[in-house]
Amino acid sequence: MGPPLVGPYERLMLLEALSLSGRPPTDALAALAQQATEHRLGAGSSTGDAEIWDAAHVVVEGRVSVSQSGRRLYSAGPRETFGLLELLARVNRGLEAHAEVETTTLDIRAATLFAILEDHPAMALAVVQGLARALMGSPAAASDVISRSVRVPEFPRASPFDLVDRITLLRTSDLFSHARADSLAEIAQQFEEFRVEPTTILWSEGDSASWLLVVLDGRVETGPSSAIPVSWTPGMAPGALEAIAGMPRWCDAAAVTAVRGLRLRAEHLFDAFEEDFLMTEDLLAALASQLRQLRYG
Repeated sequence: MGPPLVGPYERLMLLEALSLSGRPPTDALAALAQQATEHRLGAGSSTGDAEIWDAAHVVVEGRVSVSQSGRRLYSAGPRETFGLLELLARVNRGLEAHAEVETTTLDIRAATLFAILEDHPAMALAVVQGLARALMGSPAAASDVISRSVRVPEFPRASPFDLVDRITLLRTSDLFSHARADSLAEIAQQFEEFRVEPTTILWSEGDSASWLLVVLDGRVETGPSSAIPVSWTPGMAPGALEAIAGMPRWCDAAAVTAVRGLRLRAEHLFDAFEEDFLMTEDLLAALASQLRQLRYG
């Protein structure tokens, strides 16, 4: 292999794509730049090696197309990434990368990327929010993305929902499958009991999405003026996606029946992710997996 083609400053500019955010932390980008390696692919070459999918790639020049099980999914040109969603979503089977022309990439190994994200919580949050915002580009298709990861156990309706019950609820969620017990307890303590009567307006389109709700009983629906009718029932988490994305509410929402649930402020969730990176990895995997499903079916 010849001498490096990509200088330090250009590396920083290219690796911004890995943050999925317009303003990634400079120190995190510098750490990525130091660890990135150049890789050159000959025109027409293809690889399905597991090793290439254990990394995220930024195209410097050229173009790479990505397929899975023989079906073309997407292509990436200069300043675009490939393999990032697959890496975050923990998908590495049946994938193939094909260099349409002679191509140079900057590669970041999975272990390196996750180590840097763990050391730089601000960048980890930027990646989380970048994925959530990409999903919010199509709120109808993504309206129940996060809720699919919450399965509400059967609890007697008359019983109080105590700390043990809340921890049990969290343990059923894929988002918290690797969380430490003390992390779960910390989040569980931050949940607030939430009860409203039928016809109560929970929020209006454009409101700040500072909190999310896990429905235990009842039904929440988008308002009559919403162009996209969505209904949330027990086990679903209305408002979760935009709260995680840090975006305004995308619709009106109201209680159709009496609703009982648990409310959590987004800032408390982000604090927990900063303290327990395994939870952040689980959330990244859930968001990346749903984004791949939304984009490529």
